[in-house]
Amino acid sequence: MKRVSWLPVVSLVSSLAAGCGVPQAEFVPAYNEALCNHILACGDAAQNRFDGLLSLDECVDDTRNDVVAWGVGCRYRGGQAQQCLADMETLACPGGGGTAPIPASCNEVYVNCGEITDTDGGGGDTSDSPADSPADTDVDTDA
Repeated sequence: MKRVSWLPVVSLVSSLAAGCGVPQAEFVPAYNEALCNHILACGDAAQNRFDGLLSLDECVDDTRNDVVAWGVGCRYRGGQAQQCLADMETLACPGGGGTAPIPASCNEVYVNCGEITDTDGGGGDTSDSPADSPADTDVDTDA
């Protein structure tokens, strides 16, 4: 099993412990890096090679668009983002192999998503449910 440094995420979470949350501009790259660290440490090495995820930089580049698009049209919650990053820090590789599910706290970072004004009478989505994090750690580079 590969050892992965969580130092950037630990530093960010520690420095914000007394604050009211993580600014979104800091959360997105920190989450993306934490996600990639987990993929590289726990994901299937052959699948990662196939997907072109041979380094942290390659993974971050490959997953960046999904992470950036995650909260578009949603309300961002900095305090929840702080908890998400702390929970990402504690992710461990499951005993049976593969990647662990993304912490539930990460699914609460973006809320009030998809509040669309219904202009065509089709019943727009006015759900207050959170946007799921880009939790599909089986990165698909074919899309």
